[in-house]
Amino acid sequence: MHNYLETLPFWKELTDDQKQLLSTHIIERSFQKGDILNHGSQECTGLEMMVKGQARIFMMSPQGNEITLYRLLEQDVCVLSAACMIHSLTFTVSMEFETDAVILLIPKQILQIVSSQNCRVKDFTMELVADRFSSVMNTMHDVMFSSNEHRLAQALLTQMQLQEAASLQLTHDTLAHELGTAREVVSRLLKQFQRDGLLQQSRGCITILDEQRLTRL
Repeated sequence: MHNYLETLPFWKELTDDQKQLLSTHIIERSFQKGDILNHGSQECTGLEMMVKGQARIFMMSPQGNEITLYRLLEQDVCVLSAACMIHSLTFTVSMEFETDAVILLIPKQILQIVSSQNCRVKDFTMELVADRFSSVMNTMHDVMFSSNEHRLAQALLTQMQLQEAASLQLTHDTLAHELGTAREVVSRLLKQFQRDGLLQQSRGCITILDEQRLTRL
């Protein structure tokens, strides 16, 4: 676990006592694929680092519609779980683990102590918030100004990168949650893509046949 702490950008700026404090209180947590954590202004556990696996950060409307805002991959840090560091930040989002995963947690009490002693820790938190906000704004831009065809094509290309394969273990419901749209819209577009020779569908699987044409959509 100590090796992962050393990858934090502010680690070299810490004193030996601060490093010891973090190393002593770090918590390792394991999750299974499909587990969900809720994060918001009222749920503040601390700073989480993804050691193994991947997760998507999403929002849900009162009607139950979901939209994926961004993803966390290995060695990414989740700032949402440290919302207590930014008192004016109010939101409710969730984290769904897309694979079995292991995260390291710096408890909020320890994080607050180190942050009060070392401004580089708080600077890192603010920089991470700005980066995530940029990701969310890009997602909102796509929702407002990009066609559903383009967004679906990009979602499929993203899944190719994540799964490192052309045959994707993927359902229509998953894509609908990804895009924040109705399942019927996704199904209609996938049928059109199949007619156009871009992909082939089977139960629970979508095989990409023409990546270059998808990229151009």
